[in-house]
Amino acid sequence: MIRTLTEQIVMAIVDCPEEVVVHEKKGLYTLLIRIETKKSDVGYVIGRSGKIIKSIRLILQAAGAKLNKRVVVELLD
Repeated sequence: MIRTLTEQIVMAIVDCPEEVVVHEKKGLYTLLIRIETKKSDVGYVIGRSGKIIKSIRLILQAAGAKLNKRVVVELLD
């Protein structure tokens, strides 16, 4: 659920949506989401002053709260 949500959000932002890869690692109380994009698209995902990535983290944390999980989002280059 959260992985699909992450893919949809990031694919809508970047120029090359076919290059987006989202990895999900589940723990007992945590959910680690790793986002990989093309090098030229990393800036789009981060946004000005990091506003876009902060918003993505906020949305995913809200979705994770519904599942009683803490969501950690990492952006890989």
